[in-house]
Amino acid sequence: MMKKTLIFFALIGLTACSSFKNQSLKEAAAEAEVDYKLTETEQKIIRKNNDFGLRLFKLSTDRSHFSNVALSPMGVIYSLNMLNNGATAQTQREIYQALSYDKADREQLNPFYRRLLITQRKEQGPQAGDLPTYMQTSNLLAFMNDIAIEKDFQDTLSTYYFAQMETAKSTEELQKAADEWCVRQSGGRVTHVPLKMDEQTKACLVNLIDFKGTWSLPFDKQRTKDEPFFLTRDQAITAVMMHADDNNQILRGMTGKRFSALRMPYDDRFAMTVILPHKDYDLLEIIDSLDCQTLDFINQNMRTYDEVHVDFPKFTTKNTVNLKPVLMSMGIKKAFGSEAQFSRISQTPLGIDDIVQATEVKVEEYETTAQATTATTVVALSAISKRNPSIFRFEVYRPFLYYITDYFGNICFIGSMFIPK
Repeated sequence: MMKKTLIFFALIGLTACSSFKNQSLKEAAAEAEVDYKLTETEQKIIRKNNDFGLRLFKLSTDRSHFSNVALSPMGVIYSLNMLNNGATAQTQREIYQALSYDKADREQLNPFYRRLLITQRKEQGPQAGDLPTYMQTSNLLAFMNDIAIEKDFQDTLSTYYFAQMETAKSTEELQKAADEWCVRQSGGRVTHVPLKMDEQTKACLVNLIDFKGTWSLPFDKQRTKDEPFFLTRDQAITAVMMHADDNNQILRGMTGKRFSALRMPYDDRFAMTVILPHKDYDLLEIIDSLDCQTLDFINQNMRTYDEVHVDFPKFTTKNTVNLKPVLMSMGIKKAFGSEAQFSRISQTPLGIDDIVQATEVKVEEYETTAQATTATTVVALSAISKRNPSIFRFEVYRPFLYYITDYFGNICFIGSMFIPK
């Protein structure tokens, strides 16, 4: 039986509800009055998402070459939920189980993710005149003329995930359409979708996450300079180090038995948290033990200080992670096999062939930018902080871990930094 391919790419009963207007995510975010209160079920969904994201990150970490790894758990989660709107039977159950969703969660997923997309996209600057901080998630369903995509699936993606639709006559046109769409959505920062294109390709579902964050406390650019960064106790390289001092309780820090952590906000919705292992601990040890309880411990012990002094490397990291073996090890197996069930996407039998995420994170004196794209090739087969009047020094001259969270605590990006470049 000839195979046909559906590609699913992300940088991430279900008929559309007619009460939502047909508008772009940017338009919806501009008009929306955001409600930041979460129900108990929504809080549990976020915790399950973070648990999934941390497990995904640990399994994606390169332990043999100590390579920098950056990942967008939100991109993968949005992608899997979009895909699962077209799945049935065991294929759907395995995806739900990997994400730890129960029946009570499933009824709320699409409306909740629509709300998250709007909240994350809403522009906000720390002060009047500052560049806005936001996270734009864009979705595209592009498909060949000779395959029929179920209207309910199209409507669901359009209504809840603000997906756009395009058709093409050939795989070359499909690749071109996806690339041009990425350029438009990212303002030229992302120019290519790493799709595995051949004559079997029938469609691609593309999710692009583009984050721009302006620091609430910028680093002093005049103090940026080359300094030693220690890969090990005996081996050092030269890194571009940034410096900042906080006397206004903008930054928060904590010190535990194995590591110290610092939270640097972009505004009152997004923040980067950096975990720096103590000198006697290896970064991989910290990564291996990372879980939601660790994040709880960090959050509960964050403090403000009279003075905070930060030394932090300026860096750009790019990587591509093949997520197929990772997701299979997490229990998503049926979707990759010859008996995959995606009949709510198309009556043409479909199965996932590959999933790849390409991520870039850029940290500078005034802002952080990040993009994440995940390509899935689907084969059609026949708080309140306590006051601590003291000084906190956070000197990042050795490998560290970082993650960017939104207002609700979702891990949007997470990365390990062994060699800052």
